[in-house]
Amino acid sequence: QHQITTAPQLGPEDVIGGFDDSSAPHRLAPAPNWQSAHALRLLAVTARTPELLSNTSRLDRIIQCTLAARFIAQLMYDEPSCFYMRNAPRVIGAVRKSLTDNTLDITHTATGLLAIIELKQSLVELAGVD
Repeated sequence: QHQITTAPQLGPEDVIGGFDDSSAPHRLAPAPNWQSAHALRLLAVTARTPELLSNTSRLDRIIQCTLAARFIAQLMYDEPSCFYMRNAPRVIGAVRKSLTDNTLDITHTATGLLAIIELKQSLVELAGVD
């Protein structure tokens, strides 16, 4: 998988920050989904663990994390996107399966939440580091 860091030639800019399996030959447009949260969590851990950074600078890793968090935010239900929900307050903050699939599953939301918590932990720990 690779992270989408620029607007794709085909498809919405909303996919920026997500991780896509570019080896899928049947797709022309990138189609990242909720599983990008797994990558965000890993990136967040490596951002605060110098021995895991390999050839990537800490700043580059934080930028990767920020882009991934941006994509997860695109998947989250916010108040305006709940206009068709019967019980909007129950889904606000939930993470849907993908930009084109509004399926809700506790796994998607829990994984997204854990990734964001991991990112917050990394940023707090790095706040004192130059």
